[in-house]
Amino acid sequence: MGRTIIYDKKPTEEKKQDVLFERADDDLDFEIASDTADAMSVAETAFIEFVSKQVTKMDQKLLFDGNSSPPLQLIDKALMQHEHVMLALTALYEQSRWKLNAAKEAYKEWEAVKYLEVRMEVNKKEDTVAKWYKKEEIDRMVIVKYRKDNARMMAQIALADSKCSLFRRLIDSWNQYAFQLGQLSRNAIAEKNSSFCELTGLYWAWQNGIFKNNQYVGLVHYRRYFTKRSQRYSDYTSMDEVVLSRGDLDNLLSQNDVLVPKKRRYYIETLYSHYAHTLDGSHLDVARDVIKQLSPEYLTAFNKVMKQRSGYMFNMFIMKKDLANQYFSWLFPILDKMYEQIDVSQLTPFEARLFGRVSELLFNVWLKHKNIKPKEIPFMYMEKVDLFEKVKSFLMAKFFGKKYEQSF
Repeated sequence: MGRTIIYDKKPTEEKKQDVLFERADDDLDFEIASDTADAMSVAETAFIEFVSKQVTKMDQKLLFDGNSSPPLQLIDKALMQHEHVMLALTALYEQSRWKLNAAKEAYKEWEAVKYLEVRMEVNKKEDTVAKWYKKEEIDRMVIVKYRKDNARMMAQIALADSKCSLFRRLIDSWNQYAFQLGQLSRNAIAEKNSSFCELTGLYWAWQNGIFKNNQYVGLVHYRRYFTKRSQRYSDYTSMDEVVLSRGDLDNLLSQNDVLVPKKRRYYIETLYSHYAHTLDGSHLDVARDVIKQLSPEYLTAFNKVMKQRSGYMFNMFIMKKDLANQYFSWLFPILDKMYEQIDVSQLTPFEARLFGRVSELLFNVWLKHKNIKPKEIPFMYMEKVDLFEKVKSFLMAKFFGKKYEQSF
């Protein structure tokens, strides 16, 4: 009698191949539904739909309703949302990958146990080696005999693998979404460079991971630097001897959260009146209205700062990155809203730089509201300053209404 490779006490040869590859659909009514029902929770399904919808908008270039120059405030909000979504996607991916590995290991253990059981049943000790079934044959016997359990476990593996692949694809797509947001962010701030001045660089650093990799962040200018002592610039000035070193900064920052340049004092002018006399006071009026709308809790500080006769100027500072994050999260929505309300197209290039100038005063507002007492540091102009022309222009603006037409 010829050997058979089906698990049957008295099988026929004709039945051999049929049973070997049989899937017996009428018997495969196993309850995979209970496993697949948990494949995606309602929350996961809604989350995936949201991500997919955003990715589709990105692919169709319909982010922000197709606006190629959306307000910075909307881009910032989308970037913050992106980070939260990425964390959730990564967590779901890691979870699905763990379930996939667990399902594969469970199947291996189950298969090994069933293999031993079937081999012991079909390969009797009293049989000759010639009659023993090969491993491949026993593997097939296991599948046939335990087709219901085998199909259930394979379905679990396929399900886990499908979820793992899905979240991996979503992560890749979401990274592209972040790239497009970053492009919009860079384009949006680059277009405002002539009005936002040095804030353009600060915004770019803030939105491109510079803050994440550094404990402290700050800004100095091409012509102004923090120095070890008060000193006027000359052609013989050695920057290495005057400008603060890394060691100097480490020492100062170990004792202070915020470093700023020494206050500029106007004596016969308030910050508001000086701005109004030299530039255009309506800019500050717009700033006040926007603050009232977006962060009314800052109004008291704003009013007090406008009456001060001194302040920290030039948008120069060094501070802990957490504080810088707080400051920029407050500042840029205000400037962005102002940008929507002030038409810069009719201004000269010098006048259009108003947002950089307004931000100098808003920095003082933020410090006062937060009750932060910064450490004042000497600074130096890295070029010769015509003090006579500077004082003359200051007095001409105050007493004769002659606006500034250039920087000094």
